[in-house]
Amino acid sequence: MIISYILSKIKNKEKRENLVFGLVFGLAGGLAGGLVFGLVFGLVFGLAGGLVFGLAFGLAGGLVFGLAGGLTNHSQLLEGLFPIWILAVSIILISEVFFILDKGKPKDKENTFTFTLKKKAENLIESSIIIVNLLNLNYVIKYVDLSPYFIYVGYLGLGIIILAIGYGWIKVNEMKYK
Repeated sequence: MIISYILSKIKNKEKRENLVFGLVFGLAGGLAGGLVFGLVFGLVFGLAGGLVFGLAFGLAGGLVFGLAGGLTNHSQLLEGLFPIWILAVSIILISEVFFILDKGKPKDKENTFTFTLKKKAENLIESSIIIVNLLNLNYVIKYVDLSPYFIYVGYLGLGIIILAIGYGWIKVNEMKYK
């Protein structure tokens, strides 16, 4: 309606054609540019954001559910070994040992409460991973026949002993140059 009003006021045919061409070209160019920019912007930020948040939440969720599932499923595998509360206490004790042995200090402007909270959470996750892996090892030892593989453990031990003797021999001979 506005366009037809404007066109009726323009008497020159060439100016009218230029105006129509400019409007059509502007509409088509704006539509194409908007679609391309929107598609590229959506793909770049959508993929980047999806990748970052997907990895962050996927890894964190997988770790939490994996540890929780591992602890609850392994409690059924314990069968008289020790109750689940001993697992919880051992996780807390191991995390406290890790916390005591950690030499990290908060930065100058960092809040000590949040620094301690982060370190405690990190140590709890590490100790939970240790306990879950120990329970996995208990499961493997209990239910999997490892006797055919013990010969390789002997070879590995012999190799380590030979390497240790060689290292000691080099270190003793190194004292000649001091």
